[in-house]
Amino acid sequence: MAPLLVGALSALALVAAGGLLALCALSWRKTALAFWPPARPDDRRARLFLSLYRVMIAVCLAASLVASVSEPVALWRILIGCTIVAIGFGAGAAIISGMGWRGALGAADGLRTDGAFAISRNPTYLAHWFGLAGWAFAVPSWPIVMALALWAASYALMAWLEEPWLAARYGEAYRAYCAKVPRFF
Repeated sequence: MAPLLVGALSALALVAAGGLLALCALSWRKTALAFWPPARPDDRRARLFLSLYRVMIAVCLAASLVASVSEPVALWRILIGCTIVAIGFGAGAAIISGMGWRGALGAADGLRTDGAFAISRNPTYLAHWFGLAGWAFAVPSWPIVMALALWAASYALMAWLEEPWLAARYGEAYRAYCAKVPRFF
């Protein structure tokens, strides 16, 4: 029963992560279906994007928990992976908290260049990539790892999608910031 449940949850996680990546790709093409960055934090496309993101997280988490219970995994691997997850997602949450959820979802609350943003233009994505790497290390299921990889790829695409949007909003101040601070590292 557990392998079947892991398979079903993993498939759903892959569909959700693939859907998120597809929405990013639609945004890349600058179509009327552009989902990221959102036009406004309360835009219906932003709500759909965020809903799919939440489903992806919930399903990946559920699949990981079921897989971890049903498949033997070394305790040290789980402890190291969960520590990396906690550090990565904890740092990401702290960065988002500092800018506010509305800012993370497209509110024009000013260009952030301080704190973690003084080191990287995309510190939230970096922190979450770190957390995703820990998650992939701890989980014993390749389909889940593939879903996590799609999730990570969507973050990479989202970072590039945000740049023209930020340049249009903040103009020369953003271009000067880009000249001083790297996109990721």
